[in-house]
Amino acid sequence: MGRLLQLILGCAVNCDDKQEYIQRIMSMEESVQHVVMNAIQEVRFPTQNQLSILKAVLCFNLRTVRFQVGGGGHSKSGVSNAPRNY
Repeated sequence: MGRLLQLILGCAVNCDDKQEYIQRIMSMEESVQHVVMNAIQEVRFPTQNQLSILKAVLCFNLRTVRFQVGGGGHSKSGVSNAPRNY
């Protein structure tokens, strides 16, 4: 299943209207239910490798935003605003 579909399913079963979505899933054929539930489990309980990749992407995005907000590397005071490794 595509990652976007997995994320949508994960949101559906965790939103305020989750009972409605869960009932719809439960009304599907059993084989389809298994596929859908496996996709939801992958989103809810990611592997350690997926968590490491997510952490790296988030850190990169945070550094990029800090760099852009800081004006490209140097402030008027001469202090560097370059991205820091966290």
